[in-house]
Amino acid sequence: FHLSNEPANMRPGRFDYYCTRAEGHNTLLVGAERLDLDQNLRVSSKILRYEEGADRCVLVADLTDAYRPRATGVRRGFLFSRTDRTVVVRDELEAATPTEFTWSAHTVAEISLAPDRRSAVLSQGDQRLWVGFISPGGAKLEVGLLPPEPEPKQTKFPGPRGGVSDYDRMKKLMIREVGVTKSAWSVAFIPLPAGRESPAALPASRPLSAW
Repeated sequence: FHLSNEPANMRPGRFDYYCTRAEGHNTLLVGAERLDLDQNLRVSSKILRYEEGADRCVLVADLTDAYRPRATGVRRGFLFSRTDRTVVVRDELEAATPTEFTWSAHTVAEISLAPDRRSAVLSQGDQRLWVGFISPGGAKLEVGLLPPEPEPKQTKFPGPRGGVSDYDRMKKLMIREVGVTKSAWSVAFIPLPAGRESPAALPASRPLSAW
């Protein structure tokens, strides 16, 4: 429901657009990608840990309230390494009943999936980025399509000056696990130097409690 005196950015229609919904951002979804399964809008997530040092920065957030009642636990962590410019994103998810967990990362870069779909190389000009699992398990990467236009209650998102953005060139790198009650993914983002198709070394995969 919507209150008559709530801010304009919370009024009816605001979250009918793909770009304003969780599915249109680099975040998590719990449940199928349907218009009635978005994040809860009137909650605040908690920062559980933040540390900044000479060689790394760590942030861990508890996002559970944004996904209740479909999830009983959602935690996301970011580890930034200053020494090798590596970023690790760790997600730990739990639900009381089998559901669908989805991870998304939007990009206009070209995406080349590895044959085992455990990693991909993103290319834009002469810049390349390796994106892949450093955690064990059977999860795979896939490339998803953004909804076409027109489609009911979803459309292109406006650019900063009212024009149309790069929506037509946008792709979505995804992880999707269906019919599960628990998942944990550690995904590393590692710049690739010229001549290399994979990183020389991978960071360790550790649970958020051990960061």
